[in-house]
Amino acid sequence: MAAEDDLAQKWEQVWPLIVAKAWADPGFQTQLENDPETVLKAQGLPLLPGVKVKLLPQQKMPGDPKDYPAATMCLSIPPKPANLSVDDLNNLIKNAVVASGCAGTSCCC
Repeated sequence: MAAEDDLAQKWEQVWPLIVAKAWADPGFQTQLENDPETVLKAQGLPLLPGVKVKLLPQQKMPGDPKDYPAATMCLSIPPKPANLSVDDLNNLIKNAVVASGCAGTSCCC
């Protein structure tokens, strides 16, 4: 159970940063939409073996389970708040990495 808790904690820490990065960088968001599994792994998020990832538009969440094979994780990028600037997002990302003690690599502890 501890490994599952570690996995959940990692997702709780890193997924919001991925969302912020997608809001700040349209190119990153496009990469995330086109190949979510590769992007998530590159950002240090572990995926369970055999699990596929599908990024859905916010309005389709949660979607119809019949549309996805077993072991598919459906994710969505929420809309960016209107009053949040790119500078705010970049500061959030930078400060979160510093606060975590991470050097910004995908091998965060």
